[in-house]
This record gives sequence, structure tokens and C-alpha cells, in this order.
Amino acid sequence: MNRLKVVLIFMLTFITFYHEEYCIAEKYVDISTLKKEATVSWSEQYTDKFGRQVFVDITPIIGKIGRVPIIIAEKPLVSEDNIANVFDTASAKKEENEADTVWYYENKVTNEQIQASISKGVKNRLYILTGYKDRKNSTTPIVEVNEEYYYCSNEVDIEKEYLGESTMSVKECLDAVLPQISAYYPDCNLDFELIWLDVVKNSNPNYRCILRQRIGGIPILMGAGDPVRHIRQTLDFEPPECWRMIETYRWGDFFRPQWELNFSLDNHFSFWAALLKEKEEIIDDVPLCSMDKVINSIEERIKAGYIRNIYALRFGYCCYLYNNDEIVLYPVWDVECTYIYNPKEGEEYLRKANDVPYTNELNYHTMIINAQTGEFMDPLELKDRLLDCPEIITWEDIHS
Repeated sequence: MNRLKVVLIFMLTFITFYHEEYCIAEKYVDISTLKKEATVSWSEQYTDKFGRQVFVDITPIIGKIGRVPIIIAEKPLVSEDNIANVFDTASAKKEENEADTVWYYENKVTNEQIQASISKGVKNRLYILTGYKDRKNSTTPIVEVNEEYYYCSNEVDIEKEYLGESTMSVKECLDAVLPQISAYYPDCNLDFELIWLDVVKNSNPNYRCILRQRIGGIPILMGAGDPVRHIRQTLDFEPPECWRMIETYRWGDFFRPQWELNFSLDNHFSFWAALLKEKEEIIDDVPLCSMDKVINSIEERIKAGYIRNIYALRFGYCCYLYNNDEIVLYPVWDVECTYIYNPKEGEEYLRKANDVPYTNELNYHTMIINAQTGEFMDPLELKDRLLDCPEIITWEDIHS
């Protein structure tokens, strides 16, 4: 009888332990499962606690990703050696000012000029401008109208010629320029995705491409300080020092993970970037929370009155501070939305101006959902921990 009791106790303990471990493990999914979950559109109408209506009609955006590593990143060095990869700096005119070091190079044969600037205040930011010394040599057609059109990335067909038939497609523009840009960064494997496209039709028709860097195929969406940029409301406490703009530059010049490329039909361009490159991969792949948990976390904010409009929900990396102020790339969901820090405010904040980018809307913010836990990263709760990397969860942690 005693032996039977021992066996029963052992079996009960084993079943309890197995059940608990299974329940913990099932809270997490791998990236393959998450991608399948993200194919389902999220269409819902909500009423917040103040009686306001909020409509959501989006499909989560997640790229062709095979795994999600945790990466330590660093800024690639930009120096005169980088500039010399493209042209002979000895034959260029060099100027120094308080903000930049600038090289002006002229090709005597083609009459083309290159202006290359390295920022001093915002370290390792590179600005490139190419063009003709004499615009009479430009083959740009004259267009009397002055029109400008805006397209979000999911509205863009990169094979299309938006500047008119027999001109250049967006893809042809990028294919022409990006190899030239890569020459300035020979030790970087540059990868990008399009965020936004402006099409300008005037006497110098051009594309303005806002690009986002990717590492390992995963887009770098933001810096951890992004949710508190441009808050237009009065808060009931003094914002911590780390919320201030100067503090969000802790990872050097990387406070907005965007490249800007302007390309005109005469094949000349301007480009500025503050890039990152992989220094070390500290974890090969991490578990992620389910899509349902992410949506539930956002729904709570909608019902509480904080979120009025949702424009996009994207998976990718956020830049956080790690040990010794290193830059760590951590997986998040970026919620592009109208976010009201004082939810009692009565204005509906409905989107009214459809002819301008939604990024210009009043109280547009990029808010953060922790992609491992599904937690809404509320700046009002995090305060002086806003820039610090969340706890990293590994597959070993959830099975131990």
C-alpha cells in the first residue's frame, strides 16, 4: 500500500510538473508560427470607456524572417578613408566648419560634382549629394506642373514608373544608387526596405525614398525613445532626463532608424544615413509571444482611451541600451498610431487629411509592444528605464 502511495505521488508530481512546463512553453511561439498568425487581418470596432469609437482594419506586417537573434550592434566608422573609396580626396576641396567636414569633388570629364559630408555633432552620420556643376548639362525634362504625391510602403509598386512613362521605376532608382552608397561602407552588408515614397513632379522630377535598415532580414524599426518624441500634451510629472532628445542620442547618431534618398531623373541623388552594423550575435534565436497576446495588449489601450487610430503594426527590432551602454537589437512590435497620453481629452482625433502622410497627424506616435512577452511598453510606467533593454527570454529559460 505504501509502495502504491509512493508511485501515485510520483505520478501526480510528474503530471503536475509536466502540465506547468507545458503551460509555460505554450505561451511562446517560434517565428514560423508567428508569421502564420500574422497573416490574419485585424478588423474590429471598439468603444472606449469614454464612449468614443475606434475602428481597426490592418494586417500585421512581418517580413521573410527565418529566426530572431539578439544582436549587439555598433556604428560603422565613417572617416576620410571611407570617402576615398569613392573618389580621390587629394584632388577634392576640403572644408571644415563647426558642424561638418565636407569634401567637394569635381569630375572634369563629366562635369559632375560630389559633396560628401561627415557630421561632427551627430557622429558617423554621412551625407552625400551628387549633381552637375552646370545645370545646363542636365538631361532633366522640364515639367511645368508642381505636384507631390505620398505613398506608404504597402501602397508602392517598386516596378512602377511614378514620374511618367519611360522614366525610371522606384526599383531602378534604388538599384542605381545603393551600390554607390555601399562603396562608402565597404565593411557593411547593407540591406534596406522602403518605408515611404514621395513623388515630386516639377522642373526636376524626383523620388524621395525613406528607407529602413535591416540586419539579418529584420528591419530596425525604432529607438527606445521614439514613443516620447513630440509629445504635445502636458504630463502630470517632470519627464526623466532620458526622455530628452539629447539622451536618445546615446547610441550615437541613431535616434531615428531611417535613411533618406532623393533621386532625380538626371541620375543624381542626395543621401543621408546613420547606420548600424552587427558586432556580435549573443543569442541565436528567441521565443516570441503569440499574435493574440499582442493584439490583446493593444486592445486594452484602445478601450482605456489611449489609442484612437491605428495605422500599422510592424514586427522588427528596437534599439535599447545594454551592458556598458552597448546597442542591443531586441524584437518588438511597432504600433503606429494616434496615442493620447491624457485619455480624458475629448477630441476624437479622427484622420481628416488623407492627402498628407499619416505620420504628420496630430499625436502620431510609434509605440512599442515587447515581442517576447506581449507587454505594452508604457513610457509613463517605465520612466527612467525607458531606454533599458527588457529581460531577454531564451528557449532554455522556458524549458528549465
